[in-house]
Amino acid sequence: GCREAAVVGSSTTPMSSAAAGRVRGLPPLDLVVLLLVSSVARLAIAVQGGQLYWPDERLYAQVVDLFDLNAGHPLAMVRALFGRQEHLGFAFISAGPAWLQMQLAHMVNRPVAGLMVLPALLLSQISVLAIALVYAIARRAGRPDGEALLAAGLAAASTTLFYYARHLLPYDSALCLGLLAVWCALGDRRRDALGCGICAALAFITYNGYWLLAGAAMTMHALRGVRQSFGTLVQRGLLTAGGFVLVPVVVTVAELAIGAPSLVGGMQRLAGTVTDGYAPEGFRVTWEYLWHAEHAVLLVWLAAVVFIALVGTWQTTGRTMALEWIGAAAFVYLGLSLTSDRKSTRLNS
Repeated sequence: GCREAAVVGSSTTPMSSAAAGRVRGLPPLDLVVLLLVSSVARLAIAVQGGQLYWPDERLYAQVVDLFDLNAGHPLAMVRALFGRQEHLGFAFISAGPAWLQMQLAHMVNRPVAGLMVLPALLLSQISVLAIALVYAIARRAGRPDGEALLAAGLAAASTTLFYYARHLLPYDSALCLGLLAVWCALGDRRRDALGCGICAALAFITYNGYWLLAGAAMTMHALRGVRQSFGTLVQRGLLTAGGFVLVPVVVTVAELAIGAPSLVGGMQRLAGTVTDGYAPEGFRVTWEYLWHAEHAVLLVWLAAVVFIALVGTWQTTGRTMALEWIGAAAFVYLGLSLTSDRKSTRLNS
């Protein structure tokens, strides 16, 4: 959840006109270099090992076990993947790296568990895609190349987006899908509304904890219709909701066709097991986390917020868009804080 606020916050930082002028003339090659450096840094940390340290990495290990148990039975394998109701989307994302890992293990006659670095190398690059999406979002929001590059640079500088690179976790995959939903949310066509809902749903089922990012993207797209008419607002809301519902409907139909357990039922059971959160800490834990993780980068984000909200010297359209990003980050932050309060209430009762 804190990672959602961190990445959304990287899109709020403005530039002075002088700085924008210096950066605006740089070629797109700068973004390529930024992504290459980010990619190499993630590969360097992945090869050092450390996989399967975090409990959630069991999700990937379980997919590897499914390939082992269902070797030579593709239909049984698909049914088993659909049976992974806990963060279902990540099970399918993991399927490719897990299959390659199994094949390489057989080729070199080594234990599968001894080759965990291979999927780590592959999955580590997903956060590089997140950096590229931050740039794409800034450009689609109407910002010049310089500001979009700055947003991507802040995302690349974020420790939060880097230190899970060596681990086999669903967070970055879900984050990318959520950012793709945000990218769609900035469009005005019907397919943008459907795409926003579909990507939001995919982000949610890839890692259920990113429901706030999914909700923020859908809300952002629907409320953009307020500037046009009430009818546009309703149309966008219905199309976005329709795209979101389409994903579980398709998954449910597939589950019924192959006899796999229900996604909805599995997610309900999973939700009943989540009891973390403590009310008195709900509103401060995000700031404590970001300070210990980001330090100076957090200060840059906060300085940008103050500049946008108080100085007001930026051009009107850019300032309005930046305020929308601040609102999205505030939506995620308040959602994290308020839901921790509810979780604590359930625990105390």
